[in-house]
Amino acid sequence: GGGGPPPPRNCFGIHSPYGSDDDFRAFVDRAHQLNLAVKADIVLNHGSSRLNELWNFDGYSGPQGGGIYFDKGGGDTPWGKKFAFDRPEVQEYLLDACRMFLVEYRCDGLRFDSAHNMPDWLNKNVCNAIRKEFPKAALSAEVVPEDPKFLRGGVGFDAVWLHAPTFDLIDGVAGKHDHGEWVAKIRSMIRQRWFPDKAAATGINGLLGTHDQIGCRKNGGHGGDGRLRRFFQDRVGGRDDWGARAQ
Repeated sequence: GGGGPPPPRNCFGIHSPYGSDDDFRAFVDRAHQLNLAVKADIVLNHGSSRLNELWNFDGYSGPQGGGIYFDKGGGDTPWGKKFAFDRPEVQEYLLDACRMFLVEYRCDGLRFDSAHNMPDWLNKNVCNAIRKEFPKAALSAEVVPEDPKFLRGGVGFDAVWLHAPTFDLIDGVAGKHDHGEWVAKIRSMIRQRWFPDKAAATGINGLLGTHDQIGCRKNGGHGGDGRLRRFFQDRVGGRDDWGARAQ
């Protein structure tokens, strides 16, 4: 990553402070020995805003800057410029990045970061291609706001990452909901909100926190939405506090 994960400087590289390629292979193999599946969290919607190895990669800048990987991009994100999704070569590059994690590292699935920042047609094409080549791969996506159109029958992911229930839980513990609201929020957490009935597996519900709750560089300070960034356990006493762990 550039400026810290997740913005990718190169979609084919492992973030070196985390270890080498062989270290990651060993990690996946050991997980499989323990009957654990491994999903790679991949970022295909934008490149890094710093130290980007792909920026002007071919020596060509173009009117919008960035060279062939970015010059026809779909705009900016808060983390870096979007890739030139309309270029067939870039589409193949992003698809090859998916293949790498499933072939070279033997991962069991992929979690697509910020999939709503990619065109629906491209997400659908990638899902179809991966599913054809790797029918057992589990494909999930981060989508904001959560939307069941991204599931099979629509864009094509097996499941969608749910953000809202985590923040509902945090706000409830902070006393921001009255009794009626709190009961409704708990019900929506259990029922997966807007997702199909009898399809709980289509919504990945990490109530106690995900990388979006701990990714703030302000050491747990407020993010852009005004909410504190911390795992739930840290907000009620910390991981070494047995009372917090029980909650």
